[in-house]
Amino acid sequence: MPWSESIPQFSLAGTVLAVVLLVYAAVGEPVLGRFAYRRVSASRERDPRALVRFYGLTLGIQWAWAGVIAAAVLLSPGVAWGDLGLRAPSAWGPLVAAGLGFALALAVIWVLSRASRSGRPGPALAPSPEPGGDVIAGLAPQTRGERRMAAALAVTAGVCEELLYRGLLTVLGVSVGLPVWAAAVLSCALFALAHLYQGWWGLVGPGVLGALLTVLYLGTGSLLFPILLHVAVEARSLLFTGRGRRHAGRRGGHRGRKGPAGAAPEEEPYEPEGRERYHEPYHAPGPATPPAPMPGPPPAPMPGPPPGPQGPQAPPYRPGDGGWPPR
Repeated sequence: MPWSESIPQFSLAGTVLAVVLLVYAAVGEPVLGRFAYRRVSASRERDPRALVRFYGLTLGIQWAWAGVIAAAVLLSPGVAWGDLGLRAPSAWGPLVAAGLGFALALAVIWVLSRASRSGRPGPALAPSPEPGGDVIAGLAPQTRGERRMAAALAVTAGVCEELLYRGLLTVLGVSVGLPVWAAAVLSCALFALAHLYQGWWGLVGPGVLGALLTVLYLGTGSLLFPILLHVAVEARSLLFTGRGRRHAGRRGGHRGRKGPAGAAPEEEPYEPEGRERYHEPYHAPGPATPPAPMPGPPPAPMPGPPPGPQGPQAPPYRPGDGGWPPR
């Protein structure tokens, strides 16, 4: 871990600034995030720049707390930037394990998606909406300007949130005498609490992600790879999921027709092949079913002798009867 040689110690001014950020992470960030998300959700339909202002507010707040972190470090001679994890990794084993696990997960997802596209039977999974999908759809960019701000927000969140939750808060807990595991659990809990505006998934999903990033940080002794992974997760959530995709009309490997943002791609018209292209289908003339009989009594039978088993037959010819005998 980054402070295995000596425990970093904040000065009085640095401790005050760090405690202020701790209180903000525990109270201010959940309340402000919930208020800002409700406001942008209510005004986005009638205000086209509501999402851009939300992105701008988030960018400003996160870079502001990054400035407070820098001031706390600069005012504390017993704390260096390397104590917050801004240095090269000291161990590569956890990083290699994380890379192999990530590659294995991608391979499993690729195999399952390929089996479903080819029509072969795959594992039966219960259809369910993506957790937090409504929040992702509400914050997904639609215009070019919103996508630029979303990309800037993904980078900002990866850098500033890792500096606060994985870097400063963990070091602050260790400096006041907490065990490493207790400081790590505290930072993960505060990181999950900051995403409370997403509902129950905001506590579960970001909580698990924060735990994985914390393990990677403590195992490698560096924040560089947690920052890169955090940026990738944020970019995937904002830019490459659902309505945030730039080419949302792609489906099944075909490029859809251009249309308004968020609209479903148009179905391609059916084009017959072979003989169907040049021959019309055969239609039988006349009605499909025979007409119903007219109401009335049944017709009377014709008079005459009843026919035998083989029908009426002529009598045999005799020579004395006259007439020309048959040949």
